[in-house]
Amino acid sequence: MNRQGGDLATVYHIFSPQGNKAPGRYLLAHVGSRAPTCLMSHTVIGLYTFEIHLPEAGSLKEKRSRLKSMISRIHNTFNVSTAEIGSQDVWQSALIAVAIVTNSSQHAHQVIGSISHWIEKHYPDLIIVRDEIEII
Repeated sequence: MNRQGGDLATVYHIFSPQGNKAPGRYLLAHVGSRAPTCLMSHTVIGLYTFEIHLPEAGSLKEKRSRLKSMISRIHNTFNVSTAEIGSQDVWQSALIAVAIVTNSSQHAHQVIGSISHWIEKHYPDLIIVRDEIEII
């Protein structure tokens, strides 16, 4: 019992088939008649992956300088995780991934759409060749 006379909550780990704890996955069950609820059930992950063409990049050094600035600004403006995930050694192409964790798929789509428009507005010389949105 807690100080207010209610039931205490118990946290159980969800184990993987190998017997290891699944990182960040917990099940919250209340003692008594309340049904257990999964804390991860309200978590939505939005993943925006896009390939860009940098026609004015004359070297890998110039490309990395432009990307570092853009990735940092996306992170700071939208509070998302951003990284170059492919084509690191191709001097006029880059594959970028942006991830957002939220509690609403609508919010994830809204932020991803804002990022796409922001890139087009602030980096008009970059060409988004293809992009993909995945909501998990």
